[in-house]
Formats: sequence, structure tokens, C-alpha cells
Amino acid sequence: MEIIGRGFFARNLQPIASAHPGVTVLAAGVARTRTAAEAEYRREARLVHRTLADCARRGRTLVFLSTASASLYGGDGVPGREDAVPPAPEPFGRHKLGLEDAVRESGVRHLVLRMAHAVGPHQTGQLLIGLLGALRAGEVTVYRGSRRDLIDIADAVAIIDALLRAGVAGETVNVASGHAAAIEDIVDRLEHHLRHREAAAPARRRWVDAASVQAVSTAKLLRLVPAAGRMGFGPDYHRAVIDRHIGTLLRAAAPPPPGPVEGLAATRPPA
Repeated sequence: MEIIGRGFFARNLQPIASAHPGVTVLAAGVARTRTAAEAEYRREARLVHRTLADCARRGRTLVFLSTASASLYGGDGVPGREDAVPPAPEPFGRHKLGLEDAVRESGVRHLVLRMAHAVGPHQTGQLLIGLLGALRAGEVTVYRGSRRDLIDIADAVAIIDALLRAGVAGETVNVASGHAAAIEDIVDRLEHHLRHREAAAPARRRWVDAASVQAVSTAKLLRLVPAAGRMGFGPDYHRAVIDRHIGTLLRAAAPPPPGPVEGLAATRPPA
């Protein structure tokens, strides 16, 4: 496996790289749902087209890591399915959808993976780290009623490995737990660890009534990778993921700049 990128997904995919010598994984590009500049989108588009050309020339399979975020599937709570045209209400989602289309239309053997919020080692700047930083700073903005789908990066990598070993290609697959956790519960769990590990005082919560529910269908995933049904996905899965990786998250977290936490306020209903 050739892995393009040096970040969170790229580093966590290294352990399975030797098992898939004919595969190129594109694990680089825009990761921020809300604050990316147009120039970043253009750079990623150029990278995707260069990688497609290289895969076509060398006969390689391209794995393109896309998004299952609310910026693609919307925040209305309807489970996002791979066989429907997603609403893509935000620029980040529209950008990723356009790149998906380029991959599908290229003629290159490919696998498009729409990733939920993965959690684990080597993480920087994602949802949980932003929330921890806000809690440490003493005030966190909570979008009442919002939900996010968390998945352990180890489970995500195991799913990717299983899809490739099964020879799945020409498909778009959601890689998610299928259980969107209430943001209030996520914040409670993070604050529990801060209280017990750092004797932190409870943070002030600034409530915003603008719910965004990230719902992701895993029906296709479970059909293609039955073992995913034995990974412990369920209503309490997100707590286990947070508990497992809290040390890594705390080391990566720092008080954020003022404003909404990246990955949470990406999709808000219009005023």
C-alpha cells in the first residue's frame, strides 16, 4: 500500500500497508469542515487528479477517503446512504462529493470511503480535541440536540483492511458506527475525565439551539463486512471509544481560539 499523506489516517494505516501492495490510499487533503480556504480545495483537487493519473498509468487501486459528516449528509437526522444523492449543504461536503465523482468517472479501479469522526492516536484538531480544549479553557459551546458518529480508528482501519482483502472495488461505503451520540453526552464524558484526571472545575456551557444530527447508515457496510457487526457498535460505543483514547486526546488538546468547535457547528439550519 502506498499512502499519500502524513497525518492521522496515514499514520494509522501503516500497520496494514504491506498487506495491500497494489493499493494507493489518498489520505491527504482538506480535513477541516468549516474553515478551509478555496486554495486548499484547489490543491486537494489537483492532488486527486495527479493520483488518479498515476494509478491509471500503473494499474493501481485508489482508496479515496471522503467524509460522512453533516457537511455531506446534512444535519436533519436522516441516515445518509451511499445509494442516494447527498444534499451536501456545506462547501466542504460539496467539495468532497465533487472529488468522489472525479474518482468514479476516472476509469481507475477504486474504493470511496465516507469516514465518520474517527478517534485515536496521532489525532490533531478534530472534534473531541476541540471540545477538550474548550472545556479546559472554562467555556464550551454546545449545540443542543446535535449528534455525531464516532468510530475508533482501530475499528476503521480493520474495516478498510477487510474491504480490501475481500476485493471490494467500484463502491462507495460509509465507515461509521451507525450510532450518533448526543453532543451533550460526549461533553459529559470528556468533562468526567477532566474532573478525575486534572481536578478540573466544570466548564460553563453556552447553549445554542441549532441542532445538527449526523446520522449515517451502515447497512451496506455490514453487508460487505459482517465482522463490523461484532465491533461493539451501539448506544454506548462512543463512551468506550472516549475512555480508550482519553490519554491521547488530553495530550493533544489545548485551549482553542474563540468560536465554534471544528466539526460540530459545520451544519446549522438557516436563521
